[in-house]
Amino acid sequence: MRLGGATPLLLVVDRRSALSWHADERSVPTPVVHRPAEVERLVHVFEHHWKRASPVVPVGEAPLTELQRSIIRSLAMGMTDKATAGALQISTRTVQRQVSQLMQQWGIQSRLELGVHLAATGLVPTRGPAPGARAGGGLAVSLSGA
Repeated sequence: MRLGGATPLLLVVDRRSALSWHADERSVPTPVVHRPAEVERLVHVFEHHWKRASPVVPVGEAPLTELQRSIIRSLAMGMTDKATAGALQISTRTVQRQVSQLMQQWGIQSRLELGVHLAATGLVPTRGPAPGARAGGGLAVSLSGA
């Protein structure tokens, strides 16, 4: 996995299937591509961006406050910013500010990228959803803040 600028997110599996989407909040993934010519085109795009992107390097033990750890755990388990704020008895704005500070600290541009980073570094639990979690929410979705 590598991260790079404003490029689309791209997943290629065994050069037989591919999926791409843009990292903005309004974007949805394209249907899975299986046609060989289309997959090969996406492989070319993937390889082009791979060379320019930065590897995801797990950071050492990040200096997280207990509040930040609690917020990350809640969001990673599927709770919204509002539900997290209620559970921790803080404001929704405080949750959003803490998430923004972490993203800035780690040079992260989106909540999707934050989810990937947290999962790669082992900073979030990988167990089932928390009480109050949204149905079907995974890590990337859980960090959307909605």
